[in-house]
Formats: sequence, structure tokens, C-alpha cells
Amino acid sequence: MIIGMILFFLFFQKSFALSVAGQLFSIEIAAPTKLTICQNYLWASSLHSQEIKAFDLQKGDLKKSFSFPKGKSWKVSGLNCVNDHVAASFWNPETKTAQIVISQNQVKAITHLPGRGDVKAIQWIDGYYFLLQDQFYRTRDFKNYQDQKILTRKELKPSDSELKKNPFAQWQNSMPITSGHYIDFFFNNNRFWFLDAFMQTVMSTKSIWPLEDFKPLGEWGVWEGSLMFPKAMTFFDREIVIADSGLKLLNRYDSAGRYVDSYTIENLEKRFDYLIDVASSSKVVFAADFLKNKIYALNLNVADQMRSGVFRRNHFQHPEVTKDWDQVRCLNCHDGTEAYHLNVIEPQSQHHRLRVINKTETKLPLYQNSQVSCSSCHENHHKQIDDNPHFLRKSKTELCLECHQDKGSSDKNHLNLQKISKLASQCTDCHRAHQANDKLLIQDGIKTCTHCHQQQISHSSHPINNETSCIDCHSPHHGDKSTSWSKEATCLKCHQSEGEYMGQNKHLQLLPKKSAHWNQKEMTCLSCHRPHDGNHSAEQRCLECHKEQSGHRHVKALSVALAGRAEGLVLGSGHRLSCITCHDPHRGEDRDKYLRQNDTSKIRNLCASCHTGDVEQLVREFHPRFERKKK
Repeated sequence: MIIGMILFFLFFQKSFALSVAGQLFSIEIAAPTKLTICQNYLWASSLHSQEIKAFDLQKGDLKKSFSFPKGKSWKVSGLNCVNDHVAASFWNPETKTAQIVISQNQVKAITHLPGRGDVKAIQWIDGYYFLLQDQFYRTRDFKNYQDQKILTRKELKPSDSELKKNPFAQWQNSMPITSGHYIDFFFNNNRFWFLDAFMQTVMSTKSIWPLEDFKPLGEWGVWEGSLMFPKAMTFFDREIVIADSGLKLLNRYDSAGRYVDSYTIENLEKRFDYLIDVASSSKVVFAADFLKNKIYALNLNVADQMRSGVFRRNHFQHPEVTKDWDQVRCLNCHDGTEAYHLNVIEPQSQHHRLRVINKTETKLPLYQNSQVSCSSCHENHHKQIDDNPHFLRKSKTELCLECHQDKGSSDKNHLNLQKISKLASQCTDCHRAHQANDKLLIQDGIKTCTHCHQQQISHSSHPINNETSCIDCHSPHHGDKSTSWSKEATCLKCHQSEGEYMGQNKHLQLLPKKSAHWNQKEMTCLSCHRPHDGNHSAEQRCLECHKEQSGHRHVKALSVALAGRAEGLVLGSGHRLSCITCHDPHRGEDRDKYLRQNDTSKIRNLCASCHTGDVEQLVREFHPRFERKKK
């Protein structure tokens, strides 16, 4: 029995050498997507900065860059070196349009394209441009195109020997998504090479016209030499290197398609995060890792470096592979292979966090250890319908409230107003899960609020800036309807020094609860201060109650500007005299007419700045209390 088990493992498991690629250097770049070598530079596109950058091949230093076409919707779908010129293929997911930009003596934009969808790759071969779009085309002038009608892996049934070697060789053929379209191609070693991401193979042929010696390379699987999510390929020492984003390895094959080695980074247990493209120059392979925000310059000739020759059967069981499988399996299609949604998961943008531990009770499916994943919100088996265009498991608001139950309270939730605005009737009218601002808001906090509350931004007097926003005072999810969603501490949160005087004098008396439309303790603040009611001067507010003072000669003189002439005194707007120059409604006392009693000398100096020589008479006439204090 023991001998039988040994024979079983020897037969069904293969020995392979897993190697650590020699890392020459790495380049920090936000959300890299496409690579190519051209004009002795490494060219790389950055989804985050919306730029194509050129780096030195020896050290990785940035040499130059240029921006994407105007408008943030354009994404790079392909980057190639065409006749020693950089050719960038752009795709606009919103308008479903494509264009090619070739940087020759001057930038040339090509918008007349033959097929549908984005352009994956373009090459210059024997006097023709070859384009891989929905089909494979060739042209001399970008005006007249010929469809080359190449066979797909799906159309080539596996041989008996292939089926014996891999019984699953044909299993994808029954899946609608595996239409057999290619995502990349090269011309090397006098052969065309086409990468099929869904059938997990590379197809090669000596000739397109007519088709000659068409054969597959590679097979689907999780064992050594197999491909799970092949994403890109390049040629290194006349051999083929394929980036597998599923198994997070670089696989190497000889020109005949025989498996040579697999490569990791740093150590044998480490893996890439998400390999999205590869390119090669001389003895260096460049690998772009989208989720790590890096491009690695690697030496794959590592015969004398760290290697492993142990028996392994299943790469997929490696913890580095399974730790974020929920994200990787979605990215495999949504990275532009089938649909372009890299922008909704770009690491630098604001998105609903993945792998955050959900601590509330929910019926939504969670990943390992109660972690939120893509499939917690999206159901990939739902039929695409107009009312649910994103394969959501529930309506948008129901979906949000599955985890954020406290935001659905009927008495403390902006969403449940008795008279709801047509502009804001569900969570996603203010929030969005992808490409959002802080707190997953569609716009920054102020613009989100004023989208409905436009009248509150006109002539606003309270400073709203990078440090203060609407939600500093209002709590749309935890406030009370009867108090305009005020927070428990609003005015006094910032103006803490005024808190100790609340209820101590007539100006700061606590108002009856029946009159409150704000936090009860702070309702008295709104008697004088109205943050949404324009830039009224202090004297205008004072005279609303103290009408009998309107004819006082000091009130009439309040228009006097004292900029630079009244150091240490409290002045109103425009550096003008104001009621609050002499009176302090917060700290003053009724018996002293709220005068700034400790500032009498400064007030005398203020008077003297205009009434030279008459100060004593003015004090006796208008402020006898000060004169008595002097004595």
C-alpha cells in the first residue's frame, strides 16, 4: 500500500524549480498598466496620474512624460513600439470609442479604426500595421483594413494526446465568456504569437496568409507550468515569459513551448500582487504590478540564486494567492481583458474598502474572516438589467443598509425625511462605492450638500474652507430632524472658550425647548449668529434688539474705518468701529452694560486717535462709569 501511494504521488505530481528572480531595481509608479521598450527607454502608463512616462533602462530614472488625451475618461489599452515610435492605444469606456496616438516627428492621432472595442496591440511588420482589436487587422495607411480571420483556441479542438495530458483542456469551450478572443500579440522568431486570456494559452503560427502551422502553447491549470490568468507576454533570450496574475508568478517557456521555470520576487514564499504587463530588453524583464504600484526590473538567469526543487502539485493553495483571491478573480476580467474597470479599484482612489472586517449582522456573503469583498455587493450570476446595471445583489439603498444599519434609523437619518428631495432619495445620491471623495462622497463634502441646499451657500458668512465643512455642524445620519441635523456639540466644538459663559447672562440665556430648532444648549448662539444668513455686521444684529440705541451718536459713527490705528481692539468687518469694540456680549455682565471693563485704557486711546485733546470730556460725557473707576 505504501509503495502504491508513492507511485500515485510520483505519477500525479510533477517536480519543478521555483526560482527567485534577481531584482535589479524597482520603479515606484501609481497604478501602472501598460509597458513597452522603445527608443532605449522603458515606457509605462500610469492610470492614476493619467500619464505615459519614459524611464532609463539601466537605473529606472524618470526621463520624460506626456499626458493622456484631454478628459479623464481615456484609458491606455495598449502600448507598443511601432517602427521605433511609441504607439499608445486609448479607450474611452464611457463613449465606447478608441484611438491610437503615435509619437513620430509630431503626434499623430488615428481615430478611423476597423473594429469594435479597444485596441489591445499594434505592430509594424513587413510594411504593414497589424492591429488587434475585436479581430486581427492589417493596414498600410489606417484607412483600408483587411480582417486576417485567424482561428481561435476555441475553434481548434484538442488532440487525443492533449486530452490525455489534461482532461480539462476543453472545459472552457462551453462558457459564453470564453469567446476565444486574444488580448495581446507579438511577432518574434518569424512567428506570430497570440495570447488568449480565457483559454489560458498562447497560439503561434508561421504565417497569417495563409494560416500555417497553427498550434497552442500552455494549458489551463494550477500546477507548475500551467496558466490560470495569463495577462501578458514578452520574449527573453528567444524564450517566452508569461505573467500570470492568478498564480502571481512569471512563467518561462522555450521557443518550442516547453515549460522552463517559474519566478517569484524577494523570496520563495513571496508573490506578486497583480501582474498586469511585462516587457523585456536585452537581459532584463520588466514586470508591472498594478496593486503594488511598482515596476520590477528582473534578471531571470538565476541558475546560481535561490531555487526550490520540491514536489508541489497546486500553486493555487499558496497563502499569497488565496489571501486576496476575491479581488484578483474580479480584476482578471475587469482590468480591460473583458471590461475596463481598473479605475474603480485603483489603489490611490477612494473606494469602499475591501477585506475590512464587517462587525454587523448581515446576509451578504463575506470573504475569509467576515471580510467585505467584491462579491459581497455584486452577484456575478445576475442577469444584466437596466434597473440593476452593476449586478448588485439588492437595490442600492438596501445594499448599503445591510451593513450600515445605524444609517437607516427613521428618526435620525437624512434619507428618511418626511419630504424627501427628488435630488437625494437614496444612499448613492450622496455616496458612491468607487472613485469617490472622502467618506465615499460623490463630490467633496460642501458640494454634496449644496447640490440640494443651494440656498444655503449664497452669501454664507460662516467660513467654509478646507478645515470647516457642512458636516462639522450637521450630522446627516446621527442628527435629529427637529434640530436641522445638528451635532451634539456644534458651535462649542470650535468655540470652546464660550461654553463656560452659557446661561450666565442675558445674551447667552438658554432658550425654552419649544423654540429650539437646533441643539438645545447652542440654540442661543443662533439668536445672533446665523451662519447661512449672509454677512450682516455686528451692529445690525445688535440693533435688532437694541432699537432704542439706533439714534445714539456712537452708533452713527460706526462707519469709521480704523485699519492700523486701533491695535489691540476688537473691530467689526472692514476694520471698522462696531458695537463689539466696546461691548462683549459673551463675557460682559448686565450691570456693566457688557462693557469690556478691562480695556478702558485702550478705549481711551481709541477715542484719542480721533478726538485729540477731547478725551477727558468725552469720557465724562459718554462714559461716566469709566471716570469713576479712574478716581
